[in-house]
Amino acid sequence: MFSESWKSFLKVRSNILKLIFNFILLFSTLCAVTTYLNYNEQRTEVVKLNDPVLNTFTAVDLDTYAFILMYISIVSFFVFIAFRPKLILIAFTSYSIVALTRIFMMYLTPLDVPDGAIYFHDPIVTVFGGGTTFMKDLFFSGHTSLMVLLTLITFKYEKSSDKISVTGFDKYYKYFLLAGTILVAYSVLMQKAHYAVDVAVAPFIAYTAYRISIKIYKL
Repeated sequence: MFSESWKSFLKVRSNILKLIFNFILLFSTLCAVTTYLNYNEQRTEVVKLNDPVLNTFTAVDLDTYAFILMYISIVSFFVFIAFRPKLILIAFTSYSIVALTRIFMMYLTPLDVPDGAIYFHDPIVTVFGGGTTFMKDLFFSGHTSLMVLLTLITFKYEKSSDKISVTGFDKYYKYFLLAGTILVAYSVLMQKAHYAVDVAVAPFIAYTAYRISIKIYKL
């Protein structure tokens, strides 16, 4: 049950310290991302890529569908890991690694918005960003990498000692996230909100961050 999983987890003092560290790490990372995105949007020395993939089609607005799918996935994922404290450690650490890596990569590769792009509207990011519309946060795709992380962590659950059946659809939930990952990546590409390379690289960064987290916590 939920309480038993947490009771056994919190009996180990080092687990409590790891959990506190992860909350601090996640909060600090989100603050850093918000600060950097506001700076990044003001950069003028940017490069527009000639993307052979994007050149083959006209942008299609899939914004509403992608946003709904994204946040259904995120909310349900938080419910999923709430019962599994070890997975919370993996989720917070791996996301922080991805987000900080993304700041570094965006700094090194200042890209301009693709021609014909339709803004991928994310009201939550906009609110936390002080109302700024972010369009130059390109390399690599944050939405795609996040969805890949959620999927990887739910697949990790199959081998986790936190295996607790709570919802009854645990066996199929990971496939829902996998399908969602594909659809979100497709959406940001079809809207030309990202270059093809932004989307293609995102899964590799997410997987690397996930593997680093697994090694750190020896899970």
